[in-house]
Formats: sequence, C-alpha cells, structure tokens
Amino acid sequence: MLETELVKVFENLNKENLSEEDIEELIIIFNNIKNDRIRNHISFIFSDLNYSNAIPHLLKKIFDLRMFEKNGSLVYSLMPLLNNNFIFDIIEILITQDYECRVLAFRRLIELCPTLDKEQEKEVLKKLNKAKENIIIENEYEESTLHYIEESIKIISEGKYLNEEE
Repeated sequence: MLETELVKVFENLNKENLSEEDIEELIIIFNNIKNDRIRNHISFIFSDLNYSNAIPHLLKKIFDLRMFEKNGSLVYSLMPLLNNNFIFDIIEILITQDYECRVLAFRRLIELCPTLDKEQEKEVLKKLNKAKENIIIENEYEESTLHYIEESIKIISEGKYLNEEE
C-alpha cells in the first residue's frame, strides 16, 4: 500500500518546480531507498531534469553488486546524462552488466564515438580489447557481452559511426 502511494507521488511530481534543495533531498532518498520502483522513478526525474550531479550516485548504484540485473531503468536514466568524459564508465557497463544495460551502453558508446579524440579512441579500443581477452564464451553469442565488445571494437576501428556524407 505505502509503496504504491509513494510511487504515485514520484510519478506525479512536478519536476519543473523542484528547487536545488528538493533535488538534493531526492539524492538522499535515492541513495538510501531500498524500493526499486521508487529508486527508478527518482532516477527518471534526474534524467528528465538533465541533472548531471546525479551521475556519481547513479553509477554507484549501477555498480553495486546487489543491484545486478535490477539496473535497466538506472542505466536508461543515466545514458542521456553522459558525455565522452564518462566513456570508460559506459564501457564498464557494457562489459559488466546484463543484456538490457549492455544494449543501452552500446548505443550510447556509438553515439559518443564522433566526439572522441584519437587518444580517447585508442584508449577505448585498448580497454575493449583487454575485456575481450578476459571474456568467458557464452552459448548465445548474439546477445552476449563478447558480441557487444566485438561490435564496439569493429565500429570504432572502422569509423562506422561517422556520417556517410563525410
């Protein structure tokens, strides 16, 4: 009962009227709440507000082992907030998280590829290749971590993310 009511509160919250203090309170609630649904709604608020100060809090929850396979909404909320300064966090999500999170991280990685300089691109490929060496082969290749690592390497190496007109 209480969970349902609290979810309704966060669903109907007028985000545009939130003060900085209100958002800081949401960070505290986000960091401490045990309820996945409420936590996810708060993460959507951060994303809708483009609140980049939430990035470290979202990443901490995503990489918390207790949260594994409960991260789809968190990763979905996080991805629009990330720029190429967080490229290695995106790669870490691609490598360590479940299928839904891998897909979201892969898409964001490809979106950000045109913003990487040559040195960043080189470091990204290095990290992906190292991860590829440490991967355990999975039966279902098409949705596996290895598949997304290899596709990322291929797209970055071949510059496939560039516009065809360039």
